[in-house]
Amino acid sequence: MAFVGFEESKGVRQLAESIIDEHHPHLKDAKQQIGFYLREVTASGQERRRNAQRSNVI
Repeated sequence: MAFVGFEESKGVRQLAESIIDEHHPHLKDAKQQIGFYLREVTASGQERRRNAQRSNVI
């Protein structure tokens, strides 16, 4: 099972706000209410071990 984590991202916010300004002006008032996050998916310890074993197979 993988772990999915989210963290707020200033870079994603800047990009999204520029897209909103250019293409979605109806959302301009909502920009401060919208959260912009990066999603991080990490494998569980068991999956990491399994993937490591697979990568060592020739």
